[in-house]
Amino acid sequence: MAELATSNVRQCVGKPVRVGLSGGRIVDGYLVSFDGRSLWLVTDGEDRFVPLGQVDLITLRPAAVPLAG
Repeated sequence: MAELATSNVRQCVGKPVRVGLSGGRIVDGYLVSFDGRSLWLVTDGEDRFVPLGQVDLITLRPAAVPLAG
């Protein structure tokens, strides 16, 4: 697991993120909460709890831009 700076992760709460998991899998979703041990993500309308031991990298992801009507 890459060392994740707690303050950097906390800045991502409430925003769309891209999470790189060990094994190479990538998960896109909204970071709902971070308790220092795991991430609470919402992906495709489903809650997902990811232990930090499975996280290699977390980055902000650009929010989708709504289409102008």
